[in-house]
Amino acid sequence: FFPPTTNRRARPTMKRTALLVAVALLSEVCWASPPTYPTPTWERVSTIAYDPTGHLRDPSSMILVNGTWLFVVDYIPLSQGTASGWHAYLHWYSAPAPTGPWTSHGLLFNQSSDPTAFDARGTLSPGLLWAEDEQLFYVFYTGTGTNYTNTMSSAQLVASAPAMEGPWTRHGLVAWPTGSPPLWNTTWNARRCDSGRAMTINGRKGYWTKGVKEFSFAQEGAYFPTNPGSFKPPYTEYEHNPIFPANRSKATAKDGYENCEFFLGPGPKNVNAEASANEVMHVTCQGHRGAGPSHFVTDATGLNWTHVGTVDQGEAGEPTPVYQGPMPGDTAKVTQFIARTTTPHKNLHIDLYNVVWK
Repeated sequence: FFPPTTNRRARPTMKRTALLVAVALLSEVCWASPPTYPTPTWERVSTIAYDPTGHLRDPSSMILVNGTWLFVVDYIPLSQGTASGWHAYLHWYSAPAPTGPWTSHGLLFNQSSDPTAFDARGTLSPGLLWAEDEQLFYVFYTGTGTNYTNTMSSAQLVASAPAMEGPWTRHGLVAWPTGSPPLWNTTWNARRCDSGRAMTINGRKGYWTKGVKEFSFAQEGAYFPTNPGSFKPPYTEYEHNPIFPANRSKATAKDGYENCEFFLGPGPKNVNAEASANEVMHVTCQGHRGAGPSHFVTDATGLNWTHVGTVDQGEAGEPTPVYQGPMPGDTAKVTQFIARTTTPHKNLHIDLYNVVWK
């Protein structure tokens, strides 16, 4: 709308000016740069768990329960002749502080005695939490069966106990492969599910885990318990899995991404490159088959991810959050991580790291 004017020649000028302003505003909206986020980096503090008889790898998140810090970790005896965790056992550790001193309590629970079970040959990649409302510890873990060497197939299982000392009750499967040989390519999780994380996000209990199709193409998906008040199975697969299709990003398109960790961190930077004080959920995932680790942020549901770049983890192998509370997810502060490394010991062991945002 233009006000009346006695100057007929002014009207086209005013229209052109308005058009230019509209184009400029539209350009600003369309070409505005996406938000940039601080990047996590990891600085080594000390070794917290070392076992001269075997390798320690792929720890659960560290949690704090009634003043005691806890984590569960893969243990691979040196007699196996490999550092691979596919045939590992679960050991657990406790300490009065993240820096220690740490006590090794040995075996958490053994592999299944049922030769047909998914966890008859290996228990690995654990996730640990304390559910206050259920008064139970839960350990979620990857299980491999006696046929793993031939199929490279695995599933996600869960057990619970009123105390870390037990007794532990196996509850069976949470997520499992949905494809079949020889191609294993019909679904995103056709070949195996492994390396998952149980937590609460936005007050909802759930399980986020890697699914693999074909030989090794990996992506992340979510599952939710049928009974929303308990972490016990059965679980229902999220209908829009995978959460972030790997072909959306050049960094993940070739071979996918895996072994994702979730933690609160600073929000987007402003024009002065200062991070927002409002925390958001960050997700770091390993690059598969040599690709660099990816960095995502997610909305409050944990189901809508944005790829924001890659991270340099240095010597920290797949760093895992230290939650300052009993429940992984978006309720506990995270300022430290734990990760496997071979420095300074030859055997794989677990070190503590501070997270530094840059």
